[in-house]
Amino acid sequence: MEVRDSNEEELKDVWLTLASMGYNFDLSLDKAIVFSLNVGCSDGEPIIAATHIKPTSRLIEKCISRAAVEGDDYEQLEDGILLHKFTTPNRRCLVLQNTSTQERTVESALLESFNCMSSKEFPMRVNLPPNSCEMIAQFVPFDNTLPWRFCTREITE
Repeated sequence: MEVRDSNEEELKDVWLTLASMGYNFDLSLDKAIVFSLNVGCSDGEPIIAATHIKPTSRLIEKCISRAAVEGDDYEQLEDGILLHKFTTPNRRCLVLQNTSTQERTVESALLESFNCMSSKEFPMRVNLPPNSCEMIAQFVPFDNTLPWRFCTREITE
């Protein structure tokens, strides 16, 4: 993958941020450690749950979108609309690509998903300019020990 920007300092900041998050130049998470948190309580049973995914910057979304589009895990939704999936062991990202010469609108519900949280609120509508792509959401599981999924068949044009 290659990132280009007219502002060289901003580009260095993006790669520095990605490196501090544990990503390498292939956008693979190889320098971060997945950890477990053990909590004890003398009275009752403690409950710890993730509440949200922190939003990413637009430039990081562009990097993830580009990595997903360059990969080979995609499905064709409609004529000219591709859904790319970028998967790491603990995170999944969905990227929509409009390969047509007209602006397209794609609706996404993802209501049948379970044991996962999203970086964006659903249902949502995405306007895709011609020959463009956009990351629609990142997903992580609430509980890594349980199965989790999101339903891409709920993405319609």
